[in-house]
Amino acid sequence: IRPIAYQALFDQMPGAVIAIDNQKRLIFANPSVNKWFHISEFDTSKNIFSLLPVLKKEWIQSFDTPFEFSIQYQAQVAKYFELTSHGLTTKSGNKRKTGTLIIISDITHRKWQENQIVHKENILAKFLEISRYYISSNSLHDSIQSSLSKLGELFKVDRVYIFQNEWDAVSKRIL
Repeated sequence: IRPIAYQALFDQMPGAVIAIDNQKRLIFANPSVNKWFHISEFDTSKNIFSLLPVLKKEWIQSFDTPFEFSIQYQAQVAKYFELTSHGLTTKSGNKRKTGTLIIISDITHRKWQENQIVHKENILAKFLEISRYYISSNSLHDSIQSSLSKLGELFKVDRVYIFQNEWDAVSKRIL
């Protein structure tokens, strides 16, 4: 594969595409690399790790194994990325490795969704734990205290209150 031959295709990809040679020098980078990593100019004589210090050598050496990493820029929410590297080979019979193609995808939305699922699972687990207090306890007061404590832990608050509604005997409305 010759990344330059596929430049028009790579330029249209939403993910960052980087091609490096065996000496880890940049051959090609599509516009997403500039946008995501705030790099305006690439010096092709420099090592990719000096150009993009966020990349780690061990990520590039494990071919076809996705790695997730996150970056947080000043006063911005962290962005999450997934990196996959693929070996570039010659078309000759010996299949000699000539470089590496690195594809980086923005997975921030997916990570946010995963965190939302985990949070909802935690809420359900706490409610299950709380319901066990009411089933196994002989004291309603102790069950209420335990459940309020667990709710406070779940929602990261230090106080939880219970209010009892007072009803007007005549109008049947809450006071």
